[in-house]
Amino acid sequence: MKKEIIRINNLSYKVKDGDEEKMLLNNISISFEMPEIITISGPSGSGKTTFLYAISGMLDNLKGEIYIEEKNILACTKKEREKIRLNDISIIFQNLNLFSFMNVEDNILLPYYIKERTVNEKTCQLMNEYLTIMNLAGINKRDIHSLSGGEQQRVAIVRSILDSTKIILCDEPTASLDRKNTEIFMKTLVDITQKRNVAVMIVTHDENVVKYGTAKYYMEDGKIRKYE
Repeated sequence: MKKEIIRINNLSYKVKDGDEEKMLLNNISISFEMPEIITISGPSGSGKTTFLYAISGMLDNLKGEIYIEEKNILACTKKEREKIRLNDISIIFQNLNLFSFMNVEDNILLPYYIKERTVNEKTCQLMNEYLTIMNLAGINKRDIHSLSGGEQQRVAIVRSILDSTKIILCDEPTASLDRKNTEIFMKTLVDITQKRNVAVMIVTHDENVVKYGTAKYYMEDGKIRKYE
């Protein structure tokens, strides 16, 4: 059964552009459910990544309301938003945010260390299953800097899907992946979405990703609309 997980009311966001103000998010009101794979496409500069970061609670000076379940994160303190992001939201950043001084396994398990959660045999088994699915079997102890860009992208993906949160936000997650690995990633996300009852939101230009969306949206000029 589907359940509302994100509700947004009258969301706006402006930034300074020289002497003028630019509206990046333009009075958006929308809601999203779980389980769902939500894809958001649109031209560069349309507000897609800004929208993702707004939902994550990482932007200040937003106008409106963003409810994660029943909590309006824009009415929360910075510390409260950080707690929500830590416990309820996983993010696959375009810049990956992997740490070169850690090996692959430690990068993947970092959310567990931060949350002081136990890393047990089941956790390690699941991590190894995801690494195998992503064609990364046996690289657990390798240094991050020894991996190619595509391999690092897949490590970041494994880290996010292993962390059991209600929402997974993805900013161009397949940008460094070839078509084969894109298909593997998306099929894995479909499986996770159903098994774990989560909402996955993907900002993408890739039509091979959009086709997997169970709820497809398009952004332009800071506004969002659903594909019919």
